[in-house]
Amino acid sequence: MYKTSTYFIKAQIPGVTQKDLVDLYKRELEIQSVNNISADVNTISFINNFFRFIPTKSANKFSSFSQGKIEIVDEADEFGIYFQATTTRVFASAGLMAALAALLCLFNDGFNFFCLIVGAIVFVLLVIISFISTTISFPVYFTGLRNNIEEELRSAGH
Repeated sequence: MYKTSTYFIKAQIPGVTQKDLVDLYKRELEIQSVNNISADVNTISFINNFFRFIPTKSANKFSSFSQGKIEIVDEADEFGIYFQATTTRVFASAGLMAALAALLCLFNDGFNFFCLIVGAIVFVLLVIISFISTTISFPVYFTGLRNNIEEELRSAGH
């Protein structure tokens, strides 16, 4: 389970509501091409389909996550933004790429254990790279998203 959080100080964006934040975070998920998004009063839930790959310049920042939620909690002086998601999609994506690498090797060299080892190495490397990338880059993105939303709210007069 992957978790990160941030917050909005209410005094810095007077008049903003929990619904405003839910709408803005939901919009960001839509921009990022996340599928199966649903929202209620304070929570946005999402599920990323496994076989949906978006080959665009700005990759889906949520692509490592199979499913997750963003919960917006109205606290005394701030709105807490809590992100929680499962990263099992990393294993599935890495497994697919590793299987393709092993199949290509098998087609070229015939059946041998070297091809299976190549597939295993590709799988391990892709999983490690994905986890490191997510661990380092997602909190930076999530904080940057908060900053962008705060700036948008200030520009809109909140």
